[in-house]
Amino acid sequence: MKIQVFFLTLVLTSAQLNQRCTTDDNCHNHAAPCTNTNCVCDPQTFTCRLALGLECMENGECRTGTICSEGRCLALDGQRCEEGLCITGGDCVNEVCHASPGLAWDPVGQVYSPCDPMCETCLNPSDPRSCLTCADSDKVPIGGACVCVEGAANSEGQCLPCDPSCLTCAVPESPFGCTACVLDTMTLISGVCFCPEGMAWNEAALNCENCDPSCATCSIPGDPTACTSCVTGTLINGNCTTNGLSIECPDGTAADSQGTCQPCHHSCQTCLLPNNPNRCSSCSRDKRLVGGMCVPYKVKYKKYKRPPARCPQLMASINGVCKCIRGYVGDSLSASTSDSYCLPCDQSCLTCYEAENPNACTSCYRGMYLHSGSCTMSPFPQPPTYECSPNCLNCTRPHDPNQCTSCAMANSIQRNGMCICPAGNYNFTNTCVEPCDFPCLECFINDSSICTACPSNLLAFGGTCVCPNGTALASEGECASCDVSCATCIEPDNPNACSSCSDPRATLTNGMCVCPDPLMTYNEAGLCECPEGQVEIEDTCVFMSCGPGTVLVDNECVPCSIEHCVNCETPTTCTECEPGYYLLNGRCIRCPTHCLTCTSGTVCTSCQTGYTLSNGRCVKACPPCCTSCTYNALGNPVCTSCLNSFVYVNGTCASCSEGIPHCANCRNCACTRCESGYYLHNATSCLSCSTAIPHCEVCNGPTVCLRCEAPYSFEPTIRQCVLQSVGPEPQPKPEPGQCPEGTYKNKLGACVSCYFNCKTCMGSGMNMCISCFPNSILYPEVGGTWGRCVCRGGYWFDKSQRSCVSTTATTSKPRRA
Repeated sequence: MKIQVFFLTLVLTSAQLNQRCTTDDNCHNHAAPCTNTNCVCDPQTFTCRLALGLECMENGECRTGTICSEGRCLALDGQRCEEGLCITGGDCVNEVCHASPGLAWDPVGQVYSPCDPMCETCLNPSDPRSCLTCADSDKVPIGGACVCVEGAANSEGQCLPCDPSCLTCAVPESPFGCTACVLDTMTLISGVCFCPEGMAWNEAALNCENCDPSCATCSIPGDPTACTSCVTGTLINGNCTTNGLSIECPDGTAADSQGTCQPCHHSCQTCLLPNNPNRCSSCSRDKRLVGGMCVPYKVKYKKYKRPPARCPQLMASINGVCKCIRGYVGDSLSASTSDSYCLPCDQSCLTCYEAENPNACTSCYRGMYLHSGSCTMSPFPQPPTYECSPNCLNCTRPHDPNQCTSCAMANSIQRNGMCICPAGNYNFTNTCVEPCDFPCLECFINDSSICTACPSNLLAFGGTCVCPNGTALASEGECASCDVSCATCIEPDNPNACSSCSDPRATLTNGMCVCPDPLMTYNEAGLCECPEGQVEIEDTCVFMSCGPGTVLVDNECVPCSIEHCVNCETPTTCTECEPGYYLLNGRCIRCPTHCLTCTSGTVCTSCQTGYTLSNGRCVKACPPCCTSCTYNALGNPVCTSCLNSFVYVNGTCASCSEGIPHCANCRNCACTRCESGYYLHNATSCLSCSTAIPHCEVCNGPTVCLRCEAPYSFEPTIRQCVLQSVGPEPQPKPEPGQCPEGTYKNKLGACVSCYFNCKTCMGSGMNMCISCFPNSILYPEVGGTWGRCVCRGGYWFDKSQRSCVSTTATTSKPRRA
């Protein structure tokens, strides 16, 4: 899809442009339009400001394709802006409108409006799932919605980490909210990641590890006292035994090596071994089980300090550790120096794990029996009663969702000691019901709208189902491809709806991926490339051509690998060959013998020296001076006619001097120099100089005489040989019957004066002079020996002296003859 850029024509007068929009024109919440029709409402300040653009047509539309807003056609995002103004809030950058940060065009309100608070930039301000970029740095736009990055999920607007068993999750810090497991070997069922059978999750190592060989399943890997089911034998407090004992200790106790139920460590809710902080099997609600230890949430390990060597009152040092004496209880790992830290047990207990609690006994006085933490007189223990995890009806460990023996939820299934709903179901009032909300395939156990698994064409991310990268949800409910410029998008096949770019060099601007050079376009691979004939240098398109014998490959000129190739399309495909070769299937083949150039192996187009072209073949040229010839049996030429009327004698042409009269020298059947008195014409004839220039004896062509007959001299201005006198001449006496100088005899025999500047003449006209006075030149008429007398340059005719005198010899005004 190409972006059309429209050019706006301003029709406002200068008076209208200078008119200000007053602050009284309040348009708060767009409840009322600006009273001045030349103004539009600013969505950020809710005040009216000047708008430039065409007036809208009567039907409320604009001819230019822009948007009609309050009577004016104004530019939208991506359109050309006039006078630096765009419609209601856009910024004019490089004469093109761009949405201001946090604003987008609202097609309903016909204004730029703020994006959803989750979005930094968006495509549609009225759609919270049209984010192009997110306001929070720990969120990314997926399908137009801002969701937490991988490994975290949203909780009350904050991104919190997933449970360690989850790679991605819909609910943070919950083993029931996984959408993908951290290990490929784990199985995701109803939002829970299960290790393979015979293995258990080691949270410290973040890995599934093997159970002890005696365990079929377990809660702690490699621990024989953490079995949840046995390969053979009987399960007794996490131990698989074959000695026939069947001891069930009450809540908070575990059997010791003699089979006696002893209290668990105070940090454990239940345990596998008594009085051992590293052998807990379940914890209170404010703690979590980590490697057999109960630690507070978000704390993996607790560092303990050794007590002082000298113990306070009511304590005794046992193996270097201060512990309360018998009948008292306290924190033996971090004993206080206060005497009152050790508190007394209940009077019925010999020892206890909680002060003044009759149900917290760990041993009894002689004659009494310990049952479920209480010292009684009866030797028969009461059946244990304790509270199971909410999903369990019966369990082997209290408050432990992994130790269910039967499920409390109707329609639920049990797997590895956990009660979960079948795929596509969720827990509604303690019953597994279906279906999860569309388009969830599976959902969080307690919330049908939080997806933990999606249909095959969608991905679970952040508790929602989104299209894979490079696609977006179309109106038909299917994932369709993004525009080629987008790596991810919120609308398919829309270059203005990108959320990330396919080319890392492109810049994401208001949903559009802009290449580094405006001349670039996107190719099928989604990369910016320059137009044909240009190459990219440092993200800029420049024209580049390679020299002969090379071709442009990956912005480098690579030599053609075809021999005798001048230009090639690829290094192995020639398009033009050297002279003497012709192109055949991208390769250069030598022309036939004596061919200079050719088009094929049988057609020559020019020949080598000494050969001539005949019917596409190169044959020996005719001998010198021949115009045509034939060829004998040996292929040698025989002359049949000669150049320039030369004489044909026995198959050859006679000397050029015999064929061109008055030629003094010839070469290659052409005259190069004529005899004196002749000039060369087209190298084919010698013409007379006197014919071209009367009275010329030697010439250099028909217009330049090198020597005139005496008493003539060559005048270049008229290209003629003319008579010339340079000084006084003796005046011969006229013979009887002749007229004196300066006169001529008319038809009546009378002597009549010549024209005043003629020395002698044949008539009284100014063009009838036969000879001239000194310093004047005779310009004869065409074909005659008479003409007009004209003073030389720098002279004028003085009638008193009857001669041409110099203009510098007198101060009187000269007069030309």
